[in-house]
Amino acid sequence: MVGSAIAGVFASVSPAEAIMFTVNGTNYDVTTVTTTYDANTSLLQSQPWWGNQTLAEQFASTVLQGLPGTVPNKGPRFVYSTGFFSDPFSGDFTFINYSVYDTTANPLVYSSVSGISSNYVYATATEATPVPFDFDPSFGVVALGGIWAGRKVIKKIKTSKKSV
Repeated sequence: MVGSAIAGVFASVSPAEAIMFTVNGTNYDVTTVTTTYDANTSLLQSQPWWGNQTLAEQFASTVLQGLPGTVPNKGPRFVYSTGFFSDPFSGDFTFINYSVYDTTANPLVYSSVSGISSNYVYATATEATPVPFDFDPSFGVVALGGIWAGRKVIKKIKTSKKSV
């Protein structure tokens, strides 16, 4: 499992395979999707960090650039809100606010804005379902051996009782 460290995986996949990260003590399966905000508004607005810039920054700094589909030196965009801008020269403009890890920026996690109709690599996350325990295949061999040995012991006890 990958914790809060960089998961050195780089591939160009859309959507990518999820990788587990821990943020604020909760495990999340985080992945990326290359899309426009317009095309996936409901998906992007359903993320745990939606409406929470601080949480978006925490995710961005935890995930860093450890997800497939990201460009060199940058992680995926963690969108947390939208805004509206009206300019008499360029017209009306809806934009997104996001946090992203960027090794070329100072500080490393920053918030910025961009248009809603351009393709970008966005992060998505779902809370990871806990696994009751990891099953080791050798457990089955040990269990079968225990059953076999137990039957032999019971058989010996039964045989010894008959001879008394």
